[in-house]
Amino acid sequence: MADLGGTFDPSAVKDDRQLIPDGEVLAQIFESDLIDNKSGTGKIAKFGWEIINGQFQGRKLWTQENVSHSNVQAQEIGQRNLKRICEGAGVGPIRNTEDLHFKPMLIKIGHDEAKNGYDASNKILGYKFYGPTGSAPPAPAAQTGGNPQPNNPPASGVPWPTR
Repeated sequence: MADLGGTFDPSAVKDDRQLIPDGEVLAQIFESDLIDNKSGTGKIAKFGWEIINGQFQGRKLWTQENVSHSNVQAQEIGQRNLKRICEGAGVGPIRNTEDLHFKPMLIKIGHDEAKNGYDASNKILGYKFYGPTGSAPPAPAAQTGGNPQPNNPPASGVPWPTR
C-alpha cells in the first residue's frame, strides 16, 4: 500500500476522454520524434498535437507517419501526409521535424468508432494552412534549421462560425 500524502478526489480531475466533435480546430505540433518502425524496415515520424483555442484548448492528439518504409505504398501515404502537414504549417522543405513545431494550423478531426473493447477515439483526418481570410500559405523556402520559436494563436479566436 502506498500513502498518497493527501486525499485524492476523482471528481476534481478533468476527464478529457470526451470525444472532440468532428470538424476543424486550431492546433499545433508541440513535440515530435523519428523512430524505427517495429519491423526495422523504415522510419516513423511521430507528432504530438495540442489544440490551442476553444472548448478543447489544451487537449492533445498524436499521429505518426511513415517517412521511409520497405512497402512503397506505406511510404507514399506517409510522405503525402507529411507534405500536407508541411503545407498546413506553411513550411518546407524541412530537414527536421522540429521545423513544424508551434506552427498553428487547422486540423480536421474525425473519430474511430468503439470496437474490440476499446472506446471510440479521435483521429486527425486533414491539415489546412491557418492565416488571414483569403491568404495563401507562404511559398516554400529553404529551411536553415535552428530553434523554432513558438507562435501564439491570434487572440481573435477561430476563423469559422461558432455554434
